[in-house]
Amino acid sequence: MIASARQRAAVLGERPAVPRISDLGHLYASSLGKLELDLMGSHQMSERQVLDAVLADAIATVFKEYVDKHGLSEIAEIFSRGVKIEVGDMLPSSHYAALIKRVPPVWDKAFEVNASDNEAVRASCVEFVLAGLYATDQISRSQHRGRIVYET
Repeated sequence: MIASARQRAAVLGERPAVPRISDLGHLYASSLGKLELDLMGSHQMSERQVLDAVLADAIATVFKEYVDKHGLSEIAEIFSRGVKIEVGDMLPSSHYAALIKRVPPVWDKAFEVNASDNEAVRASCVEFVLAGLYATDQISRSQHRGRIVYET
């Protein structure tokens, strides 16, 4: 995750190198094949599904601790109107401000996480809020070639 953030910072000329939720996509390469699964259980899941569930649970736990519930339903309502936001590990941090204009309350929630005015920190916070909304089943997402699209 840190290596991905440093690579993005070097390629895009951003300072500081700030990890984002989309950087977790690189976790699969280093983790798959290292999980020991109990295949005798009734809920058989692939290693990738297990890792997805662990990540979603961890994100949801931290999200519930740091982000106030007030206003989350408003954000989910905006997504239910067909708004889609695409994020990714190699998108410039400056790109996020334009993306979030379609869902202004996400920007406000990102301030709850960290009130920094640094674009890289803001992009990370925006991804965290979107991932938290997904992990708490308020919006949906799809993944394709390193990009994540949040929608309803």
